[in-house]
Amino acid sequence: MKRKRRQKGFSLIEVLVSVTLMAIAMISVAPLFGGALKTNAVGWDYSALNSLAKSKLEEVLQFNFNDPRLKVPTSTTVTVNGTTFVGQVYLTETPTTQTVSGYSTRYPYELVYIVSDFRMADLPSGATADLTKATYDGNPAWSAQSDLKYVMVIAASQRLFLQGSPYSLAPGLSLGSRGKQIRMGAIKSP
Repeated sequence: MKRKRRQKGFSLIEVLVSVTLMAIAMISVAPLFGGALKTNAVGWDYSALNSLAKSKLEEVLQFNFNDPRLKVPTSTTVTVNGTTFVGQVYLTETPTTQTVSGYSTRYPYELVYIVSDFRMADLPSGATADLTKATYDGNPAWSAQSDLKYVMVIAASQRLFLQGSPYSLAPGLSLGSRGKQIRMGAIKSP
């Protein structure tokens, strides 16, 4: 007499238990993917802001020393993070939308740059610019032949949901730009 061979395989109970365990594992790992996406988006934003600020700073530093885009008129002041100093804010012409192949997308970044004049004597070697010692082009003590201009570029993101910035809103930026900010500065000599 022949014996019946039992078919080998998984029972319905075993399949349900394994699917349940797999679902529990996937649910516990899913937040890691969301966190990774957010971290990548924040990194992308910082990279884009850094690139925009650096590009604008390099552009501004190429202007002639007496260029009107670097002028600091008499009696102009700027307040940055609670410090008021002599300087001029210049808004950049960065577009707010971009169109590629007929599709328009919103560009979530803004740029401004601030120019201040400093007497060479007020910038000791190796020291950081003390903004309270900034002056203006028409000041008789300041000379366009021997003194300096300090240019600060501020790039800001309008993506609030990613991560805010420790900086207060910079002058000239819209209220929507309360996201991350990158600030870069350089000294321009004649």
